[in-house]
Amino acid sequence: MEELNITEIDIHPHHTKGNLCKYIQASNMDIFQPYQLIKDKLVSELITYIKNKNHIIQFYDNSLPFSDLKEFILFLGKSPHQYTSAEKRLITDKAKLIIQFCKSGFDFNKSRLLIIRYNKEYSFSSTPVND
Repeated sequence: MEELNITEIDIHPHHTKGNLCKYIQASNMDIFQPYQLIKDKLVSELITYIKNKNHIIQFYDNSLPFSDLKEFILFLGKSPHQYTSAEKRLITDKAKLIIQFCKSGFDFNKSRLLIIRYNKEYSFSSTPVND
C-alpha cells in the first residue's frame, strides 16, 4: 500500500455530526464516544486522528461512498448534498410557500397558500385555495 502524505484535511461544513459519527463507527478509528462531542470538537478530533494515525484505517460498510482513507479524505472535502436544478427549484418553491404562509399570520385563507398535488412535471401541481 502506498503511503498517503496528509498535510491538510478539510471537512466540508455540510457533513452532519450524525454522518461523521456513522463514518467513524463504520471504521477502525478509535475516537471515544464521538456522538457525545459537539460537531466542531468532533471535526477537530477526526482531523487530528487522521493526521496522527499509526495504523491503516479501514472501512467496513460497503454502502459508504468511499473504501479507503484517500477516498474518505476527498469525500470529506466535498459537499455531501448534490441536488439537480429541478430539485433546487422544487425546494425553493416550497420554501416560498412556507414563507408566504408565515407572513399571512399562519392563515390559509389570507395567504392563499397553494395546495400541493402530485403531477408529472414537478411531482406536484399548484392550485390556489378557493375563498
